[in-house]
Amino acid sequence: DGKSLLMREGQLVTARFMGSNKVYAFSSYVSAVILRPFPYIHIDYPTRTESAYVRQSERVGTDIEAVVILGEPGAERSIHTQMVDLSATGALIRSGESLGQVGDEIKVSMGVEYMDNIKRVSFPAIIRNVVDDSPETSETSTENSPEQDENDDDASLIPTVTLYGVEFKIGGFKDHLMV
Repeated sequence: DGKSLLMREGQLVTARFMGSNKVYAFSSYVSAVILRPFPYIHIDYPTRTESAYVRQSERVGTDIEAVVILGEPGAERSIHTQMVDLSATGALIRSGESLGQVGDEIKVSMGVEYMDNIKRVSFPAIIRNVVDDSPETSETSTENSPEQDENDDDASLIPTVTLYGVEFKIGGFKDHLMV
């Protein structure tokens, strides 16, 4: 119908959209503005797109000491970890030791203060993602420092830290964690 668009050729535009449980975004340039038979635009193919998962529940930043229990009853092993964030359905856990691989089942245990008492609560969980969070070697490392022993292995001085995204295995509505 010949109506105008508030865009012009060469203009930078940003598109954002949702698909399934992800949001997507990209920026591109308008390559053509068409007014007939109806108004629409052509854009250049984007050089890069971004995506992020949409969470079902809000995460809250925390600094809670937690214990992850691995293995079968009778052969269990406890690993002390740090809970970096927490939601009603899962948590992000930082550990200096391996907790397993994506899909592995673990048990997360933490102390919760209730009426001047600390109660231990445990959640069965499934590892959903694993991300290396080790600090990178900085340019100001002691690599060529005279104080450094010649036999030291630089890689062994950098602690290995991994972030584990876990989903709590919640049985029913009454089992939801209230954050």
